[in-house]
Amino acid sequence: PTQIGLLTSLQELIFGTNQVTGPIPSEIGSLSSLVRLYINTHNLNGSLPSEIGKLTSITELWLDNTRIDSNIPSEIGRLTSAKKLYLNNNYLNKPLPSEIGKLTHLILLWLNNNQING
Repeated sequence: PTQIGLLTSLQELIFGTNQVTGPIPSEIGSLSSLVRLYINTHNLNGSLPSEIGKLTSITELWLDNTRIDSNIPSEIGRLTSAKKLYLNNNYLNKPLPSEIGKLTHLILLWLNNNQING
């Protein structure tokens, strides 16, 4: 829900396998204190919102098995604290943005089972 953006002190958000549907709300970018985001729900869809780049405190981002499609936004390069990114088992189908190279603390990047090209 869009009201999730009101939880500005939230540090961890975990949506395991649930029946959440629709796109990831852009309001997720308001969660400036978020350190860990786990959304591995099978019923989400749409693109990864560019507002994901506002999560500059994030160290772990799990968006696997979510059915997100299209591309990884260039704003992903703003997640400079990120150590682990799980974007596997989705429908990502564009080349990786060059900004992903700015994630110098990254120790794990899972992109398997997508349709990334280029």
